[in-house]
Amino acid sequence: MLTDTDIARAKHPQYRSLPFTGPVYVYSEMPTDINEKNEVILGGFFGKDLPQYPQYYQPFDERMSAAGNAAKPLSQLRELNPDRNAELDGVLRDSGLPETAIGYPPLRAKHLHLAVVVETGKGRIIRILNMNP
Repeated sequence: MLTDTDIARAKHPQYRSLPFTGPVYVYSEMPTDINEKNEVILGGFFGKDLPQYPQYYQPFDERMSAAGNAAKPLSQLRELNPDRNAELDGVLRDSGLPETAIGYPPLRAKHLHLAVVVETGKGRIIRILNMNP
């Protein structure tokens, strides 16, 4: 859960308040400063992981290609979720792209692990799936 103090620390003004329209896509990277990195790592032991540090949020549109380049092959998602291949086939069909042009970076939410299906290289979000990444 984000506290008012956490939200006030956001680097980008658009993240200094909670959105009224629902979730907003952001990009976060682990900080490189050793003290900041340690704060995030230690916070994880108390249930406060990187998504609860708005100071590291960056506009997703500015970092889409990084998400696309970090995407794992869709074949790995198929291996992890063999009973969901029909669903993955549907996503692939709806995207109109070949399987080699689609991948997924894992997404951690507080109580969920999700797979963000993206166009590799570009990072354009195709769909977010509630399945083991």
